[in-house]
Amino acid sequence: MKERIGVFVKENRGDIICVFLLSVFLFFVRLVSTLFCVFKFTNTNSISIGEQRYSLIDNLFDDDSFKAFRHDEQRLNNLGEFYNSITKMENAKLLSLYTQPVNIDDFKGERKFYYNSDAFLEEFKTATPSIKALQINNIAFEYYGLKVKKGKTFNWEEISYENQTLPVVLGSNYEGIYDIGDIIIGSYLIKDFKFEVVGILEDMSFIYYKTDPKFDISNYIIIPYPIQTWKVSQDDFRFEGMLYFNMINSDIVTESNTKDFLSEIRDIANSTGFIEFSIVGIDELLVKNLDLIYKVRENKLSIVIVIFICFVLLIAVIKRYMKAEIRCFLHAEKLYDIKAVWNYGKIYILSFLISQTLQVIFIHRIYRDVVLMNMFILFCVFIIVNFTSIKTRFVSMI
Repeated sequence: MKERIGVFVKENRGDIICVFLLSVFLFFVRLVSTLFCVFKFTNTNSISIGEQRYSLIDNLFDDDSFKAFRHDEQRLNNLGEFYNSITKMENAKLLSLYTQPVNIDDFKGERKFYYNSDAFLEEFKTATPSIKALQINNIAFEYYGLKVKKGKTFNWEEISYENQTLPVVLGSNYEGIYDIGDIIIGSYLIKDFKFEVVGILEDMSFIYYKTDPKFDISNYIIIPYPIQTWKVSQDDFRFEGMLYFNMINSDIVTESNTKDFLSEIRDIANSTGFIEFSIVGIDELLVKNLDLIYKVRENKLSIVIVIFICFVLLIAVIKRYMKAEIRCFLHAEKLYDIKAVWNYGKIYILSFLISQTLQVIFIHRIYRDVVLMNMFILFCVFIIVNFTSIKTRFVSMI
């Protein structure tokens, strides 16, 4: 077997060298072109002074991946550390908001407080309606300037989900239904709580939520998130498995430029081990290859010159090693002799397929413009390398 491989390599050395060099060249061009496309489509040139808003979401879209993650103690703790680190960023604010409904025993309110639609309640008449609730962290509560007209706001340092009693602030429409000091028995996610009413929001309280700049929370029970996550118990962390994902799907506002912001996010992800996330509006490839992309952007002219020099050298190498194939093509009895055409064009076909495969494996992204540009480059190489022989061939046919 080794002898056969050795003979094959020796007999096809020229073709192997040409395919290798052309594949590497095409892959390099694909890489650079893809990074430019990422920069173009992500609109990262909007590096302006002023507040930028991003949405942070997890990437565990399918049920199996989500379930496996939530049942892995170490990965869940990594997620918690990621959240804690993001909240400590100096030039960014993590606005953690989620509208997870709660179940309330003997609820006193009207239908406008129900999370379920009228159609759902009509179809399932025996179902117990869930109640609208908004979970919010201290940063978002302060950022949106939420204030109470009765009672007090949260003492954030004392918020603990280990306690059975959890303070809540009610939307303004709850006034007259519940009062300060009332205990509301209910459950959040899979855990039972005694919700103690400590305040009632001012009228016309709005927040920015899921692209809605005036999301009215007058009909919501406001549940505080803890300031920091905690190490989960080895015995049972089902509750944290749901809670932490609700907390991490959030908005981030920052006055940092895009590069600095993404650099800090990437460093936090690498240090905590949680990388299963995306930033909406910013390509994942940009986050993971930030330094490389900015270097490409800053050295565009140098890269173009390097590509051109490599292009010229590549043509010279192919011309040297393709002499035999060119002669075979020139002396073929038919213009469309299959064997001659294959010998003549195999390096281009194989190089294209190899570079395409490398892009799928290492870049995980394919843009139509990049594929078309590669095909154009191959066409140019083919024409330049074989211009004289093609001209001779067609002249002899006349």
